[in-house]
Parts: sequence; C-alpha cells; structure tokens
Amino acid sequence: MPADEANPEQRQKPRPQPEALADVSSFLQPGDVVNESGRVTWKTFYYWVPYQGIRGNQKRIFGKQSIWHDTHCMLYLDPEHTLSVEPPRARWLHPEDYCRGRISIWRFNKFPVPFAPGQVEVMKRHADEYLIGKIYDVGQLLDILINTILGYPNVLHYRFFDFSKKLKVCSVGVRVLYEKLRQHLEATGQPAFGRLFQKINPLGDRRSLRG
Repeated sequence: MPADEANPEQRQKPRPQPEALADVSSFLQPGDVVNESGRVTWKTFYYWVPYQGIRGNQKRIFGKQSIWHDTHCMLYLDPEHTLSVEPPRARWLHPEDYCRGRISIWRFNKFPVPFAPGQVEVMKRHADEYLIGKIYDVGQLLDILINTILGYPNVLHYRFFDFSKKLKVCSVGVRVLYEKLRQHLEATGQPAFGRLFQKINPLGDRRSLRG
C-alpha cells in the first residue's frame, strides 16, 4: 500500500449500508481477521487519546509504510458471530455492525481456509465461555503503551495495570481463539498450524511479521 493510502483520511467515504454489507458479506470467510480504523466524533471524543497512542505505538513498531492507523481488530466466524473485544465488554457482532467502517480484511494463509464448521465451533465455544461479556482490559493497553515508552515495544517487560489474565484487549482476544483452535487440532491428532507470533522482529525482514 502506498504511503499516502496508509493515512486513514485518504480512505473512501462509507457507501450505502446495503451495498457495503453485500460486498463485505460476499468476501468474508470463517477465520478472517477484520481490522478497523476508528473514527472520533464529538460524541466519542474520549477515544482520541487511546487512538493516538495505539497508532503512534504501531507506527514505531511496524514502520511508516505499514497500515499503522488501525485501532481495533475482530475475528469473523460466521454471519452471527464476529468476536469484538471492545470497551466496555467483549461481544458478538454481525457484518452489518461494521461493514460501513474503515475496515480491512486479512486471511490466514498457513492453514486450509475457510475453517471447517467443527473448527469454527471450537472457537465459538471458547469465546462464549471465556471472552464474551468479559470487561475490556484497559490496563493491558496502558501497559503496552508504557513499555513502548520505556523501550520494550514488542513485549510487556513491566506490568503495572494488567491485573487479570482473564481480561483481554482486541488483538489478544483474536489470538486466544486461534491458539485454542491450534491446541484442539494437536490434541485430536489433526494437522495443525504453528503457534502464531512466536517472534516479531520489526527491525529485520518484514516477512517475519506475518503470522
């Protein structure tokens, strides 16, 4: 993506709901990750500071040529279940809830996709039991930003506000479901993919950032 298109202000304005929903729904497959670049309005002015922090942190880690402006990520499983770990609590969304947003859709390419119905069910059950309804972990987000300031942008070297492993931020919620599926596949003797994001080296080959 050219550098100027990485700026969220350069993205097209939202299209009518029916047209946007039809396009997004026709493309989505179970297991797709949906990234969104959040907008701030006068009604949601309180998001301005965390959005700036998230974008600044991602730009430092992944570089100015990356898509650093995204502020939220979700996991699509089926038309009734898109995991969104968001304030105040994690919940299921539908494509109509985000189809007119500034979104990009990413597809895992190291395992046969779309995921089979049984694989999707594993992820849905785990989300219902451990994620849906849980409070969004603002503390973990603060720790990510603080560790970046202290010079540890890729790991949580210090934990000041991350009070509970049961609470998640959006990207961690997505990874949790992928990890649960990986563990299930291995435990049942099925072909599985490797653990995601075991190593991220933003100063090295950009290919190392792909999950």
